[in-house]
Amino acid sequence: MQSGFQTLRQAPPRPSVLSGFEYLRLPAAWKVRSERSLPRRDREAFAQAVLNAGNLKVRARERQNPGLSLTTCVGGSPVQVIVLSNSASSPLPALLQRFVSEGRYAGVSVLALRDGQPLHQVAAGFQEVESRRPMTVDSIVRIHSVTKVLTAVTALTFLEEGQIDLGEPVETYLPEVRSFQVIAGSPPEAPELRKPARPMTVRDLFRHTAGIAYPAPGTPTEPFFAEAGVSESVSLADKIRRIVRVPLVSDPGVQFDYGYGTDFLARVLEVVSGRPFEQLLSERVLEPAGMAETGFTVADPALDRLAMVHEGGGPGSPLRVIPMVAGERRPGAWRHPLGGSGLYSTLADLGRFGRILCAGGEFGGTRLLGRKTVDLMRANHLAGTASPYHSFDAGSGFGLGVGVRLELGLADRADSPGCFGWNGLASTFFRVDPAERLVLVVLIQHFPFDEHRLLGRIANVIYSQL
Repeated sequence: MQSGFQTLRQAPPRPSVLSGFEYLRLPAAWKVRSERSLPRRDREAFAQAVLNAGNLKVRARERQNPGLSLTTCVGGSPVQVIVLSNSASSPLPALLQRFVSEGRYAGVSVLALRDGQPLHQVAAGFQEVESRRPMTVDSIVRIHSVTKVLTAVTALTFLEEGQIDLGEPVETYLPEVRSFQVIAGSPPEAPELRKPARPMTVRDLFRHTAGIAYPAPGTPTEPFFAEAGVSESVSLADKIRRIVRVPLVSDPGVQFDYGYGTDFLARVLEVVSGRPFEQLLSERVLEPAGMAETGFTVADPALDRLAMVHEGGGPGSPLRVIPMVAGERRPGAWRHPLGGSGLYSTLADLGRFGRILCAGGEFGGTRLLGRKTVDLMRANHLAGTASPYHSFDAGSGFGLGVGVRLELGLADRADSPGCFGWNGLASTFFRVDPAERLVLVVLIQHFPFDEHRLLGRIANVIYSQL
């Protein structure tokens, strides 16, 4: 057994039954002690007591995530839980199990860190409903647009070195953007085009005010994307060359238009450095942060831990597996590296990344950014645009690559002003709350995003116990 097991002060209770899911209620009186301070005979007795209490398996956890790992199979749905003394009797496992047993999501995993240490670590359900491979705390998922946060941090390291400047026109690095035009009027089938009112800047790329919006059915830009073959790109540089043939939806600097800005930002870094973006990301973020299982391709030996994306789960619509998502050349391999999407990752890796940001850019001797750079990152850079809020989360603005909570009174979930992070298309969720010293990561693989409204419930449960 590794460090962090709970020392028994009394006989372990029988498992509770909540919504058909059994989990062990550990009294808060049980004191967390290290393995070194717990005699071997006591460790063995504790493990056997837990096994007897609920037919549970005890699994060793890695040293940086101390705790008790429990796995139970009730109703055919595995749930793995790390139980710490300050999260005993949490309703979180039962909440996840309810959404899985009701068939709304195939699998869910959650990690909450406070002061860099695990507060909750739970996985429920399946990586894939057909094979019933269990979702675990080690499962690998497509994080989609959470990739943008890692790209932003990579770009901010260039900002700290004076290699890029927020107010500099993007055309300084990418002359091809001079060919951009803006949609000026109708009809939708043949919109009028004109030159942008001003050049887009590096800041516009960070905060999605460049006008480079994602395509949407029925919008004037949709046929332009199809004609340019944007989805057929073979490299980051090729994708940029194709996108500049699509008109902007608004003048740069005017309003938040969520889209390809972060891909252009990644391309700027390639031009400035003369090196591939994936190498820059690895050297400046992934390797220093210890994110060994994050990348644009899942290694073959780890493919059995890759969760599949699902859809459905509503009334009369059972969950269905999506064999391969747009952007992949095969499950577990993105077609090519991008700045705005494409990374695969795990709870542990995103937790390591998040706790560095939560600590102001440096944690445990690992530095990604300076404290004032993180402050700049999580400031609201939509101030002075058409709206200080972005369009996806009421009461939130947008910083340099991250959404930022501004008004808690407009929110539909608990967090704090200044909490920052972003989401991914397949229902992944990454938040850093410096005020509460909290990092929250939720990994689901489901289209469309948060269809059954679980993410806010998870946040509310966790914040209620702080």
